[in-house]
Amino acid sequence: MGLEITVGALADLRQNDPEGVKWLRKELELVSEVMVKSGLQPHREPEDAQIWFASGYGYSGLHKLREIAGLHWMGKEIPCGRLNDDIAAEDALFYAALQRLQPTILQRFVSLGKSKSKLPFVHLIAHSDAAGYYVPTNFEFPLIPKRMEESTAHIWPLGSVQQLAGEVGALIELLKIPIGVDQYDERLLSRLETGNDETGVGALWEFHPIAAFTALILKEACEASLQSGAAIQFS
Repeated sequence: MGLEITVGALADLRQNDPEGVKWLRKELELVSEVMVKSGLQPHREPEDAQIWFASGYGYSGLHKLREIAGLHWMGKEIPCGRLNDDIAAEDALFYAALQRLQPTILQRFVSLGKSKSKLPFVHLIAHSDAAGYYVPTNFEFPLIPKRMEESTAHIWPLGSVQQLAGEVGALIELLKIPIGVDQYDERLLSRLETGNDETGVGALWEFHPIAAFTALILKEACEASLQSGAAIQFS
């Protein structure tokens, strides 16, 4: 079991699980309500869309990529070798983002998005690693409703596909993943099977295969979402 990423979830359910359509519509209606209250156009999930699906590297894949983001934010060098499990770079960046997710007035999110002190990688870091959505609408800071029900708390924060795409693109550059390498690259798959090493020989991304794999999957998901107009769903 692990993270599953779907673009075109409504179209998928309409084809394969008609009973699941009702709950998905309800969640997307809540998403649209918060977007409208934040001064945005509501998200219109396409009924028919090209369905894109991928499985992440368990739930740890996002955390490995977030560690890279946190290291860069802290001004630390990305090592050519295994990341120490004690590195708190991801947590540090998350708690910095959390402080900005605390306001209860939705308009505050808009002003924070325009702030010169905007945190990097906030759409990656301030999002559930097991549930929730990214919608193909460009807003600078993740959205949370003023009040939420416990049954739908997993939806939030809501992320922007455009912003996530920019953040993932920056991380791909930081990891020095060359153009043409995708999640199916034999070198990447081999590294995923054998694990990291600390020899210092090889490209930077090869020493962080889980982070690289996750970045490439998210890049593909963003491209599929922007092309189809469908949200990215984590489940």
